[in-house]
Amino acid sequence: MRKLLLICTAWLAALALAQGAHVKGSAAPAAGLVAPSQQFAKSPPHNPKSVKSARNRPADGPVKLAALGSPNLGLYPSMMQTEEEALESLERELSLKVGKQIREDDYPDEAIRYRWTGTTLVQVQVAGDGMVTDVSLHRSSGFSVLDEQALTVVRRVSKLFLPFRLRGREHSVTVPVGFYLKDV
Repeated sequence: MRKLLLICTAWLAALALAQGAHVKGSAAPAAGLVAPSQQFAKSPPHNPKSVKSARNRPADGPVKLAALGSPNLGLYPSMMQTEEEALESLERELSLKVGKQIREDDYPDEAIRYRWTGTTLVQVQVAGDGMVTDVSLHRSSGFSVLDEQALTVVRRVSKLFLPFRLRGREHSVTVPVGFYLKDV
């Protein structure tokens, strides 16, 4: 509960700052705006007896709330990514999800027997909502068995988190799938 309160408080403070309010040590905050940190600092300690009397008396004035509006995007670094940074972030997300899908039995037996190794680059089409729509071969490892298995592994990923800047549009990213044997 405390973590949620701190997150909400930070969000409201960010909104107040976005609208031009000064939080601490300011000479004159914007009219009608109260930063959450100021509001909570002035609240009296909880006293059960005072709750009844507070309920029965009318409110002293209008309730002061932090201003609502568009947030300051500088407070959210993921919203401030360039197109290139957002695509790199999407490729990292895809690589992590593919890495979680790979199992030891994904290495084809024929490739193990002949000690075939290599990296296949797989091209993935991602819809504007993060759904994987198409998986195709971008660059071969040199062995069709490894290439087919790489496509199978990547097809297990169905949805990705899209960075804010990429939402609503289709994108194409590549992910490497490597097959290498360890010398035991």
